[in-house]
Amino acid sequence: MSTGARERMNGERAIRAIARRPRPRRPSTRRSRSAGPGLAIGLAGLCWILACGDDDGPLGPESRVSEVEIRADATGPLLVGETRDYRATPVDEAGAPIPEAEVVWTVSDSSTLSVDSVGTVTARAVGVAAVIATAGRRSGATDVEVVRIPAILALGGLYTCGLDTAGRAYCWGDGRPGLGLGATDTTNRPTPQRVATDRRFGWITAGRFHTCGLGRDGRVACWGENDGGQLGDGTTTARATPTSISGDLTFESIHGSLHHTCGLTPSGEAYCWGRNGSGQLGDGTTVDRSTPVPVGTDVSFAAVSAGVDHTCALTPGGSVYCWGGNRSGQLGTRAPDGSTVPVPTDSVLKLSSITAGSYYTCGLTSDGETYCWGSNTLGKQGTRPISGPEPVRVAPDLTFRSLQAAIHDFTCGVTAAGDLYCWGHNDLGQLGRGTRTNAEPEPARLEIAAPVRSVHTSGLFACAVTTGDQAWCWGAGSPGNLGDGAFENRLTPVEVLDPF
Repeated sequence: MSTGARERMNGERAIRAIARRPRPRRPSTRRSRSAGPGLAIGLAGLCWILACGDDDGPLGPESRVSEVEIRADATGPLLVGETRDYRATPVDEAGAPIPEAEVVWTVSDSSTLSVDSVGTVTARAVGVAAVIATAGRRSGATDVEVVRIPAILALGGLYTCGLDTAGRAYCWGDGRPGLGLGATDTTNRPTPQRVATDRRFGWITAGRFHTCGLGRDGRVACWGENDGGQLGDGTTTARATPTSISGDLTFESIHGSLHHTCGLTPSGEAYCWGRNGSGQLGDGTTVDRSTPVPVGTDVSFAAVSAGVDHTCALTPGGSVYCWGGNRSGQLGTRAPDGSTVPVPTDSVLKLSSITAGSYYTCGLTSDGETYCWGSNTLGKQGTRPISGPEPVRVAPDLTFRSLQAAIHDFTCGVTAAGDLYCWGHNDLGQLGRGTRTNAEPEPARLEIAAPVRSVHTSGLFACAVTTGDQAWCWGAGSPGNLGDGAFENRLTPVEVLDPF
């Protein structure tokens, strides 16, 4: 074989070997300016085989990507149903952006998050998942936590607050008392808004125009109106963001009402602060207090509930003590002037839970039976014929595992099966029956899509949280406090919008 023939054969073998290599996705069509048309076409084909070509290589600009940076305009968790826009910036080894590089978006768990082709992420379910941006062979990722709010709800005058599963606080509705969103923000909000704080809470409670959160460390911070010292920070200055109460006390539970708040320490000592015109703080006076003061008793308590002008508490053994105003017998005694210190009720009835409302008190026995005493205006004690200090069985055909008295004449209870019943005043649909009537003393079941875990009442509206952590509200809603995105009253339960 001649030398020329042998060289041609070796050249063909080399070309066949090169052709067996995996071909890149797109050939270069760049022409050589020094070559003729035929030679340029031949070189282009050979470069496609050999992975040469333009400056970016056969993979285009993606081949120069060294890292993919991911950013968003907001940080923190997403609420179920909420969206957030993410941006990805591919950069080279020198950190210079490569804007022409194509980015592909994905998520690590599509049941928790979804993402579209431009990086808009939607929260689908509670959990944590990664948002991933890929350019060429490089990827960037960031974890996103998805939460729901209605782990716990608290209802104020015409606003609502709640905690998500991570303990972050959100409020919505009437912005005049301050939803905790910042010093200049008093706008009514029809959907949940994040409270301006990094604090995490384990419990939240609300009065008419003030809110208090109990941290997981036992510390309390409050915000809103403070004309009676109900924020407990040693002043009567309103606060637009959560502010720590005075002192070094830690609490195991807290409960707020119209203009005062009470709490129990881990050892069962009761402290109260705020308005005290009827002695509802229990410190032996009728002087308003802007810092927590000890309730005047040596009795230890397991639960406490603040009403409009009175407060009641349970001992670990189920005995009931109350203090404050008693014009309708809400203390469970016949003392006409009330008491500025805790006094036991006249009844020896033992209760497992207690709830104080508008001049009346109710409680549950260990068997789930409901007993109430005090005012029976508008049927809030059911069919009881008259007001008085003696406990009377309410809703005798029903048993409940939780009960909530309102600060404006209605009551709701949840059965062991998760059914919700309400009775009493219904002028704005706060019983959730689809009607507006003055009084409905007979309990009636509300139609909610899932079993109810807890019920929460205010003066003119109510909310419930289901076992699936959905929140539903009904009643007065003109400031947006029902959280359904509207500024309207609702005669039947409506689901609070996600984000929520």
